[in-house]
Amino acid sequence: MTVMASKRLIKEIAELCENFQIGIYMPTNPANRTIYTGLMPDDLNEGLLIVESISPPPHTYVDTEYTVLDFWSRSPSTERGHALLEMVYNNFHRRYGYQTLNWNISFSHALGGIVDIDRQEGSKLFRLSVQFICRNLNNLS
Repeated sequence: MTVMASKRLIKEIAELCENFQIGIYMPTNPANRTIYTGLMPDDLNEGLLIVESISPPPHTYVDTEYTVLDFWSRSPSTERGHALLEMVYNNFHRRYGYQTLNWNISFSHALGGIVDIDRQEGSKLFRLSVQFICRNLNNLS
């Protein structure tokens, strides 16, 4: 998978999270944003960050990709931080046969449970890793 393709998948998953009412990805007012891709602002009080994790290589012959995305939640409330990732888990774990604008996702599943990482500057950090078995609809095969 190219860097451009992986970033596009992350953005489309962030848009799905907004559709699932987990948070706000592309607001009209940037101060209302709660879902980030790539970098989470240092001054963010509560939010969700989606980054690409180490993933297996794409299948050589059938154009299938096995992308792992890490979802990080940050919140001053332990319960709220955990609840954000519970919503991610409930919407993506063992989900099959769905599409975004550029991706056909045949299956997604959590690669474990929600991991309590640390408390940093008054905010609790949690992580959940989800693998997406997908195919880029723009690739010709």
